Amino acid sequence: MKIEDQQEASAIFIQQVIAAVSELKVRLQRDYGRTYPGLEEIIRIILDEEEANAWKLSIFPHLLLPDLLEAHIETLGLKLACTITSGAAELDECLTAA
Repeated sequence: MKIEDQQEASAIFIQQVIAAVSELKVRLQRDYGRTYPGLEEIIRIILDEEEANAWKLSIFPHLLLPDLLEAHIETLGLKLACTITSGAAELDECLTAA
């Protein structure tokens, strides 16, 4: 394989990873925004911070980002929104916390 071919393959790989991270961020922002309504801006800030951390840790940041985001949000102690789609245990916990 020629050096130019390797460089092109590397560039394509990086573009694909960047695209995967971007798509994942959109999904995570949407999902966590639904889970924690009214905190969308905080979630966006945390998501950006954890994306930077994921890039520092791996060339596959999209594999680490969901767990890093979840761990960061757990440290904040945010309360879940009670929703009709909550499971019975989650709904009981949510109602007793209110």
